[in-house]
Amino acid sequence: MTVIDTVYITPTALSEFIMQGSFTVHPNPFRNQSEIGFELTKSATIDLAVIDVSGRVLEQYCKNELKPKGIYNFKFSGYPTGMYSVLLKVNGIQLMQKLVKEE
Repeated sequence: MTVIDTVYITPTALSEFIMQGSFTVHPNPFRNQSEIGFELTKSATIDLAVIDVSGRVLEQYCKNELKPKGIYNFKFSGYPTGMYSVLLKVNGIQLMQKLVKEE
């Protein structure tokens, strides 16, 4: 007898700290500057970094920092045309968004 079932796993712990849709990167794609933003509904330990395609950290905005409830915005600029990844870690749960710089 074979039993097949689908299990859906959602990061419910994350929803306690960051509201759905509140991790934003805009404009994307961008030419001169992009803004990275997120909103915490409770205090949380945050890591926020931008990395290039080789995995090199270009900007480390927060590293294991305890941040209170609030809205946070960071500017990203000054790098060549290409694709980047924005990594946000909230209490150990990681989210990622791609970021593209155009000419």
